[in-house]
Amino acid sequence: MAKQFIMLFQTEILSPSNYEVTMKFNYYPETDSLYISLIEKPSTDSQEISSGIVLDFDDRGNLVGIDIDHASKLVDLTRLEAEALPINSIAVAN
Repeated sequence: MAKQFIMLFQTEILSPSNYEVTMKFNYYPETDSLYISLIEKPSTDSQEISSGIVLDFDDRGNLVGIDIDHASKLVDLTRLEAEALPINSIAVAN
């Protein structure tokens, strides 16, 4: 069974629609894809902006997630760095 890597950043910031914003990084090794969820809201539309890079939008046109295919070939998945973010908690799960 493939291991799923999830990193969660949670802040006290509220989105324009008053949803609590929780940004999650989900890596799926079986497909080598990285999904960055920006808000817990369903996607109703998607747009591929570059080969293997897809933006997901909600029903109001707000960006809710970013899907990166072949992620290990595009980004260093072994390191995550955050600068000057108002982070209240970090959770890492394997």
